[in-house]
Amino acid sequence: MIDPLSGQAFPGNRIPLSRFDPASLNVTTYLPRSGGDGSLFFAKPVIQNFHEEVAKVDHSFGTQDRLSGRYYADKFFNQGIWNKNLALTYTDQSAIFSQNALIQETHIFRPSLLNDFRFNYARENSTRGPASGVPNFNDFGVKMYQPPDKTIESLGVTGFFSFGDSPPARFTRNNFTMADDVRWVRGRHSMSFGGHAELSRVDWTTSFCAAARFRLPMTSRTTPSRVS
Repeated sequence: MIDPLSGQAFPGNRIPLSRFDPASLNVTTYLPRSGGDGSLFFAKPVIQNFHEEVAKVDHSFGTQDRLSGRYYADKFFNQGIWNKNLALTYTDQSAIFSQNALIQETHIFRPSLLNDFRFNYARENSTRGPASGVPNFNDFGVKMYQPPDKTIESLGVTGFFSFGDSPPARFTRNNFTMADDVRWVRGRHSMSFGGHAELSRVDWTTSFCAAARFRLPMTSRTTPSRVS
């Protein structure tokens, strides 16, 4: 193995640690030791929770009015993974809370004339971010700006390893819908008319690429097997 600075072979065919960037050496403290043949096998756990709720109410006010209400909630949680001795399993935690509520009122003016009113509200709030204790590139020794919330978006060496996940983010969607339909039967004629109004809003907060992404190519013709 040739030293590119002196043109001579490294003593013992080993690259001294002093030649490695300190930040790169700090990264290796978060990586596991491979076996004798350089291979490594590990399991990446997946821990998820699901929870659903449904409620429905119907009530009649006499023979001409019927009121219905429905509520649905769906909660999903994916547990984040951070193991300082096995950074390759790095996984963001994420949570999704989806809600949907509906109110419907049906009024019968007379047997041939009916009005159907509906109001619906739907909301979905999604969050994601690193698990507790995750470092950032400053902790490795890289001197550059990093967001206040520590995260590793992407770090890898082509053909060898990579770890990281999406940066912290929040996505909130709100949707309001109001509709009204009138149905009228007169003789042999049946008529329907009504209206529909909808209002939607999406709030999106993310720090994509703010923490930087590192992808290191392997350009050397020789892969060192020993480091002193």
